[in-house]
Amino acid sequence: MLENFVLTQTKQDEDFKKQNFYIGEALKQLWDPRLIQWTLTIKYLRLKSPKLHNKWLPPQ
Repeated sequence: MLENFVLTQTKQDEDFKKQNFYIGEALKQLWDPRLIQWTLTIKYLRLKSPKLHNKWLPPQ
C-alpha cells in the first residue's frame, strides 16, 4: 500500500514539473520586448502627466 502511494506521488510530481515547464515555455513565447517597452512608456507618462494618461485610458 505504501509502495503504491509513493509511486502515485512520484508520478504526480513528474506531471506537475512537466506542467510547470510547459507554462514557463508558453510565457517565454508571450514575452515581447516591445510590449514591455510600451508598458514602461505608459508608466513614465503617467508619472509625468496624469491628465495626459487619463485621456488615453477609458474610465475604470
